[in-house]
Amino acid sequence: MNPGQIIDDRYEIIDLIGTGGMADVYLAYDPILARQVAIKFLRVGSHNLHDAIIRFQREANAVSEINHPNIVNIYDVGIDRNVQFIVMEYVDGLDLKTYIQTYQPLPIDQACDITLQILAGIQAAHQQGIIHRDLKPQNIKIKDDGQVKVMDFGIATVSSETSITRTNAIIGSVHYLSPEQARGAMATAQSDIYSIGIVLFELLTGTIPFEGESAVTIALKHFQEPLPDIRDYRADVPNALINVVQRATAKKVTERYRTTAEMISDLQTALDSDRAGEAILVTSHVPEESLLLAKEDIEGQIGTSEETILLNEGLTPVQAAPLVEERPAFAADSATESQDQVQIASSSDKQGKIKINDPDHQARMKKWLLMASGVLAILVLAILAQATGLFAREVTVPDLQGLSQAEAASTLADHQLQVGDSDYEYHSQIASDQIIASQPKAGSHVKEESQVDLIISQGPEPVQVGNYVGSQFEQVKKDLEKAGFTVNRIDDYSETVGQDKVISQSIAPGESVIAQDTAIDLTVSLGRQTFQMPDLTGWAQSDVEAYAEEYGLSLATKQEKTGAVPSGTVLDQSIGVGQDFHIGDKLSVTIAQEPEKVTFRHTVTIPYKANNARQSSEDTAWWQGVKDWWQGQQVYASLFRRSSNEIKVYMDDLNHSYDTPADTFSISSDRSYTMTFETEKGETARFKIERDGEVIMENKVKASED
Repeated sequence: MNPGQIIDDRYEIIDLIGTGGMADVYLAYDPILARQVAIKFLRVGSHNLHDAIIRFQREANAVSEINHPNIVNIYDVGIDRNVQFIVMEYVDGLDLKTYIQTYQPLPIDQACDITLQILAGIQAAHQQGIIHRDLKPQNIKIKDDGQVKVMDFGIATVSSETSITRTNAIIGSVHYLSPEQARGAMATAQSDIYSIGIVLFELLTGTIPFEGESAVTIALKHFQEPLPDIRDYRADVPNALINVVQRATAKKVTERYRTTAEMISDLQTALDSDRAGEAILVTSHVPEESLLLAKEDIEGQIGTSEETILLNEGLTPVQAAPLVEERPAFAADSATESQDQVQIASSSDKQGKIKINDPDHQARMKKWLLMASGVLAILVLAILAQATGLFAREVTVPDLQGLSQAEAASTLADHQLQVGDSDYEYHSQIASDQIIASQPKAGSHVKEESQVDLIISQGPEPVQVGNYVGSQFEQVKKDLEKAGFTVNRIDDYSETVGQDKVISQSIAPGESVIAQDTAIDLTVSLGRQTFQMPDLTGWAQSDVEAYAEEYGLSLATKQEKTGAVPSGTVLDQSIGVGQDFHIGDKLSVTIAQEPEKVTFRHTVTIPYKANNARQSSEDTAWWQGVKDWWQGQQVYASLFRRSSNEIKVYMDDLNHSYDTPADTFSISSDRSYTMTFETEKGETARFKIERDGEVIMENKVKASED
């Protein structure tokens, strides 16, 4: 796997974070739920690959049902490019082995707390019928806050069940393996307890109890050597706590704690003051039965690895660890023990050792073994024929997919078959409580009355909704639709979220829903909304303030005394008419303020100007008029009147325009004329006077300051 590679069209590989003999673990990112995950890829051989995958999936599903804070969560299981993988919780912390090496010696109370957390997690697993089989500090992580997470369920269990590595091989860490596991017996809950006891020993002492040049040597020490005295490593460990380790690691299964609950109860009080004077517990040093094993045979089965041992390869448990009945005749022969063989004797046997190289003894042994083997073979064949239905006729497993559990049971009974175990899996297409598949699968030929295991649907798997706010809509839509959601887009403007990014979502982050049944509304940003500025000139100040509040503008005002517009209305604006603006922009306006006015008068003398040509003509007419008078005519009487001037007065102030005459009149002699002006205080006015169309006077005037 390479960084950036996409697994199952969903998970993006980030980096390799762990590797082992059977699996590689990668850090990956799940974009749908927006979280980091760990993905374990199982390495399997080609032999029985199909069965290995089926049982691997079932084991992963079983572990996913534990749901305990001290067990790593399993999210998903699948196959990608013909490689089986499990998606699990990513735990950011040290493995317990590294933690011990870094911080040893650990405080006693901390060692007890870590062990209690391990026990709590394993107790939850045992309640689900799951045996870990490979408990060791390397499979346990401790977070920065002290929380313990037990990991790596399923690999050892699946391997032993499906022969993923080698036929009938048992896999485990030799330093923590129980005596019964090492000789090929079925691992039980008490096997896990033994391993936890060894881990507690290491937490207290900083070292493992048994070392050796080979895995064989270490395995034999688990059989026959007593656990080293913890007090040789540190003197402050109380006897009650030593007894917890002693009982958990007892060679005899019958002397160990029966359940994790028993060990939890005992460990919780181990540091109590009322147990300070407790006597040291003494347990048997070897298993209850006597075992005679050839060293070369053990080495051939185990190999020389000190970390992972493969016992019982190619043999049945009886062949790998035959029970040898202790007979007085054997005990009577005494000699030194062969360097090439190892005898493990019962703790109750005090008569002496067997002289293995004695020819007479070997002959008797061979004869006895041949007789015993013959009887045993007959018995085994008879039992197998009875138990497995050797002579029963074969029937075909029916197709049960889509049936209810009751319908499946009835169908199996009709075919002379029985219902076996039931496992539950999520399925996107098959409704809850209906059958997904069977094991053996439909169409397989099996003996009558065989058990058929059922895989039952839990319906679609609930999906935890992520937090999509701020993410690109198209990518979120693609991921959600791939998961089965219906996605609805709602467009809206946003001042803080960029264009085409999610502003809000209708389902809260962290909520678990069935994707296929769920529609999720995503409000998507159109960016900042744009508006056009109207002409605010003449608007009342209160109207401008309301407009600024409606459109989210930051409003600034200033006053200016003017009579150009009514007082209290807008005179000028900083954002031009028709110009674009956004919510949050700043708008400055100038508000007109009524100025202080003054009224004053100005008097001028308008001179009269006589028309000479007209006067001469009028004088001639006067003499003629006298003549006419005498003649009794009066038509020229008006000639006695003088000619007039036409006057126009123009004024420029608050009340007058310079373009239009303020006053018009005629004069026939000089005349005094007073004009009344109104201006803003300190401002000037002007005027001009025309006489018969000619400007004879023009000036600026200003109110007196006093």
